[in-house]
Amino acid sequence: MKNSVVKKVVGTVVVKAFAFGLLFMATAHNASAQNAQYIYCALQDNIHSTAYFSDVFAGDYSQQLGYSVAFTNFVHGNYPNVIGVGSCFFGNDSSVARSGEDGMRSNARMVYRQLVNTQWVY
Repeated sequence: MKNSVVKKVVGTVVVKAFAFGLLFMATAHNASAQNAQYIYCALQDNIHSTAYFSDVFAGDYSQQLGYSVAFTNFVHGNYPNVIGVGSCFFGNDSSVARSGEDGMRSNARMVYRQLVNTQWVY
């Protein structure tokens, strides 16, 4: 085979391999995006020395801002005189999320006089 033919064949193989790699990565990303992540939320009211926690729930972390707003609205609507804004966090499985929430609760016990389990889920 001549060099130009070899280069053309090798180039075609490289291009096809690259295209296959991109397709594989896109498929893997879509598959992982379809898998639920596990979310938990917390709101820390420094003025009243109280921390509020949601339960862990399945969700999509790309919706984190919406969960944070909904949790904040829930806490403000159900508990008097709350000052603060909620934030939500995630784990790729429920045990990771629960462990993260447990760690956050443990730290909050050292800082806040009261912890409230709201049992809120989205």
